[in-house]
Amino acid sequence: MNRFNRRCAAVVSMLVLLSVALSVQAATWRVPGDAASIGGGLALAASGDSVIVAAGTYHEHDLEVSAGVTLRSATGLPECVIIDAQGQGRVISVLGSSMETRVEGFTIQGGTGVTKGCGIHVYRFATLAHLIIRDNKGGSFGGGIYAGSADLEDIIFSDNACEYSGGGVYSDDGQGTWRDLILVGNTARQGSGIAIWQGVNGNKISHVTVVGNHAPPGVTGSAVYVFGEETCLMHYPSIRQSIIAFNEGFGLVFEEIEFPTLLWLEGEMDPLLSSSNVFGNSAGNYSGTIPDLTLWHGNISVDPEFCGSEWGDYHLRAGSPCLPTGNYTRTRMGCLGEGDCTTAIPEEEMAETPSVDALLRNYPNPFNPYTTIAFALAAQGPVRLAVYDISGRLVKTLIADDVRSAGRHEAVWNSRDERGRPVASGIYFYRLEVGNWQDEGKMILLK
Repeated sequence: MNRFNRRCAAVVSMLVLLSVALSVQAATWRVPGDAASIGGGLALAASGDSVIVAAGTYHEHDLEVSAGVTLRSATGLPECVIIDAQGQGRVISVLGSSMETRVEGFTIQGGTGVTKGCGIHVYRFATLAHLIIRDNKGGSFGGGIYAGSADLEDIIFSDNACEYSGGGVYSDDGQGTWRDLILVGNTARQGSGIAIWQGVNGNKISHVTVVGNHAPPGVTGSAVYVFGEETCLMHYPSIRQSIIAFNEGFGLVFEEIEFPTLLWLEGEMDPLLSSSNVFGNSAGNYSGTIPDLTLWHGNISVDPEFCGSEWGDYHLRAGSPCLPTGNYTRTRMGCLGEGDCTTAIPEEEMAETPSVDALLRNYPNPFNPYTTIAFALAAQGPVRLAVYDISGRLVKTLIADDVRSAGRHEAVWNSRDERGRPVASGIYFYRLEVGNWQDEGKMILLK
């Protein structure tokens, strides 16, 4: 065979191999179905594959998501698919080498017993989206999530804890994009909500609400904690259009790095904080090597005017200074925009007799721990009102076939089940039955 023919044969062989490679399509593995457990589905998956998980609660721990694999709930709604480690270890380890490794649409809870990332540990790169990270506790760093570099989107962090830094989330020299996050009720010595160790990279963070986070007893603490190497002045994170309010300790601490005031003011560096509201933190709003940034780069320090932070509603009231119409930068600050801040149904409305049976809204919604469910009856009759979880299981009967008169009525649920035990955060449904007629509504408990 001459040289030309050998080259032609080599090219043909390469084309055949390429054709075979292209013919191999990414697989989708369903749980349950193709595998009985999430761990079983992940064991089947290769790079480019997806593992799709049906609604329900899965008691699994130490799951591993390999590089290039997508782990996603079937509904995309985190309230519908819960992965609960039940205190047996970390919930998920993400071994991705690119942002194409994804975890989406789950509630991650019950992780413990590891040094870093009791809920999720991202070893290198990954995208995490549409998650609720709650009740993961233990270790030293990142009670909820410990991330190398990760993109975080639409995540609620609640009631997570660790000993030192990053009760909600800890970033280790990350270069990800974070947006639309709520961090509430998390605990750590520093960075009870967010802790960032800054090396040669810098996270881009926007539309984050950090509120009501805690420090351990006897510790001053901080809600957002940024620290790192002196040589990395050009690479600290950029936080914009966010709210840091009503936390125990300081709001924002910048430590172990000399704050480059001159470079920052002259526009040679991205602002550490811009178009944000830092207000009402118990020890003060700023500490460390950072000056008070109020009025710098559009930052303000005023009450954000949440609809109801006492019951977990972090939407903004009409006229809030964090809405575009309320501040001079014309931007929305925080994760959530303007909400329906109705806290009660007027007494005169409740006294009217309706022409038809009707299930009215519950208020407040979201709530913690109390919410009131209102309904209206066109005529006297037996009423049953009950609360169910996302799996359809009965949680609490509020009215058990009692006869009620025509008119408007209400019942209060205290977030406890039939045995008086507090229930977990999440979505619940309330169903009203009047004779053969029934209707239902949805409510969110956010602790």
